[in-house]
Amino acid sequence: MILRGNRKSIQLLCGINKFEAPLLMDVTGRTRIAWRSDFRDFLLNRYQYWKDFEQFKFPLLCFRNMSESQYEVSFETSKL
Repeated sequence: MILRGNRKSIQLLCGINKFEAPLLMDVTGRTRIAWRSDFRDFLLNRYQYWKDFEQFKFPLLCFRNMSESQYEVSFETSKL
């Protein structure tokens, strides 16, 4: 559990890859994951051709809580 105005370190798991990221809750109660450049680069590499997706079709990031500090990241393609 994270309290307003606080942060905790978590791991994002994607296949065999692990990425460190802070989980933040601001004073209004909004929770954010502020992943670092290594995970950003992983996403950019995995979806380097995102502009070629069909209109209104895009990859979704799904986060599944595995433990108090680990989240499995998976990718789905959705169409609105």
